[in-house]
Amino acid sequence: MAAPFNDIGINPFHSDRREFLQGVATVGTIKYGSVVVGDTATTNARDMKLATVVSETGVAGIVCDQGDPNNGGAFAIGDEFTVCRRGVAEVLLGAGEVATKGVLAICDADDGVVKPLAAETASDIIG
Repeated sequence: MAAPFNDIGINPFHSDRREFLQGVATVGTIKYGSVVVGDTATTNARDMKLATVVSETGVAGIVCDQGDPNNGGAFAIGDEFTVCRRGVAEVLLGAGEVATKGVLAICDADDGVVKPLAAETASDIIG
């Protein structure tokens, strides 16, 4: 039998090619949709903490696992989680910020959230 289905162009090439890595929480406030960076205060390459600076660089990705429902959805320190480095992932939007189609997003000053790109430079683009 030949290929089971013909490609009819519904899903464009690379439409959902996600790339993941494993992270380990070094703070107890990481949750689904958080933007994380590597924790340089430890020697474990998988240790992650929340992005906390506007226009942060060195972003590892976005957390795409659900945390503990008995802990407000957060991961406890030492918990492992999956980080989406590339592809489509839901991300937390900063309080009072508005997401607009076609506008790039960068890290906000609040822990692990994003804001629309304005006049900032030297940013890691989140979406």
